[in-house]
Amino acid sequence: MLQMPTTLLLDDRVQQATLDVAAQFFVDTDSQASIQNLVARASAGVNLFQTFRASNKHLTDGKVLWVRFDAQMLDTRSRWLLEVDATYLDEVQLVWQSAPNQWMMIKAGDRVPRAQWPLRTRVPVFELLPDLSRPGQIVTYYLRIENSRSPVSLPLTVYRDSELVAQEQQKILLLGVMLGMVGLVLAAGLLIAITQREIAFAAYVGYSLSLGFYMLTSVGLSAMYLWPNSTVLADRMGYVTAGITCALGPWFVSMIVNPIHRRNLLTSLALAQAAFAIAVTIMEAFMPNLLTYRLINLTAFSAIVVVYLLVASAWQRGDLMTRWIALSFAPVALAAVPLILRNLAMIPNSWFTQYVVLIASAIEIPCLLYALLMRNSQRRESRARALGLPTHDAFTGLPNMRTFLDALHGSMTRANRFKHAYGLIAIDLTNHAWFNKEHGQDVASKALILASTRLQEIARDVDCITRMDENQFVMLVEGQCSASLMTKMAARIVATGLKPSDVLPVGSNLKFQLTCALMPTATPQTTGEDASAQLGWLISQTETARREPYKSIRTLGF
Repeated sequence: MLQMPTTLLLDDRVQQATLDVAAQFFVDTDSQASIQNLVARASAGVNLFQTFRASNKHLTDGKVLWVRFDAQMLDTRSRWLLEVDATYLDEVQLVWQSAPNQWMMIKAGDRVPRAQWPLRTRVPVFELLPDLSRPGQIVTYYLRIENSRSPVSLPLTVYRDSELVAQEQQKILLLGVMLGMVGLVLAAGLLIAITQREIAFAAYVGYSLSLGFYMLTSVGLSAMYLWPNSTVLADRMGYVTAGITCALGPWFVSMIVNPIHRRNLLTSLALAQAAFAIAVTIMEAFMPNLLTYRLINLTAFSAIVVVYLLVASAWQRGDLMTRWIALSFAPVALAAVPLILRNLAMIPNSWFTQYVVLIASAIEIPCLLYALLMRNSQRRESRARALGLPTHDAFTGLPNMRTFLDALHGSMTRANRFKHAYGLIAIDLTNHAWFNKEHGQDVASKALILASTRLQEIARDVDCITRMDENQFVMLVEGQCSASLMTKMAARIVATGLKPSDVLPVGSNLKFQLTCALMPTATPQTTGEDASAQLGWLISQTETARREPYKSIRTLGF
């Protein structure tokens, strides 16, 4: 049995009210019914309308959806506004009887330039005007909705004017903050692309711009501010920007992630998907129909699949940068799923489906920039190491012996001039041979790199470290040095070697044996007059220390 609608009472206690309990709907399959026909049939006792719910999904391609509700305005001091919370409708008309046999009609939607809407808002908003001949009486309002291709499900809400303004200001503020943040990130990416000539950042800017334009269009801001007088752009740009984004997304991921496993297959698949998306987008721009609408949704789904394949390939590589890029793309890829389901009439339109891509994009775009900065930093570090080969050790990245001797010579000169001491520490990785014997050359090499990294963490900016042979390092403690400073640094070096690490076998650590010399020594003639002689003297003293394997720190000159 049909549930009778409830009259919507608009008094001074109401700030907003949904129409779920007050509205009924009727789908005109041949699009021929007029308001006079509907009223005449109702007068003859023919009820065509059914109970309306915001969660109803109506396939209205070639049809007309009518929504009817009764409202009684008891508070006439306020303006009452009906919000149709959907940005994708072709045309929405509000029809009511302002006097006997006198019907009024106002309209909005993509077929109407935004500048000609009754209220210039993101979504259609209509003022509910009363029957002037019968103030305070119940007025029946009709919504006539036309929309091709996409299904219609409508959250319909009546607001007091002050309440709608307050809520819309909050939404615009949040949208402005998110879009402003995205704009700043894009400006930074564009600046890096221009100054450093990085094609990856240029591709990032292109992808993010298309995603940003889709965000603007999906929430109704582009038609409101960018093309308020164009109905063609208002109707088609949403799907066009979606198609461009679906083309650029997988291509951008394939270029950045650059998968090793099945590289040719995945790269070819991404390029094929991008070409398909561009072709569908061109069809949508010039010949929009139900087929192109379904193909756009298929393109979005295929883009998600390709992105996840690329992400899975990147994840298997195991390095931090590719995993971060993979995680950065996850929000939008996941957010697109409910949007596609809505377009296929599998779930209703709601606040979540309208704004989920916007929220996901605001998370994705900054994270992608950070991932690209990490990638760029790694590449620049590699180039810097290549340029530093004449002065640095290729394996550990430490200064080479010539650079170290130059630094030591400078320390000797300053020590003689200002009469202060400096320090030399010979550091022997005593279990390097054990790593090599028990776990292989790869683990032994990782132990050496870990040792050099931890020694650099201990050293100050003015100090200098070099690798003398396969498992021995030497550190120059620069400046005015003292016995207490040398003791503290030696203790820290031994302690940092004992810290566990994921790159070493379980239960193992770095075992350092140190020979610390406070220079110049009490017998300078035995240490030599130049840097090479002093270093040779330290090495000879270290040989003696190696005969005492249970003593981690040996001191000379203090």
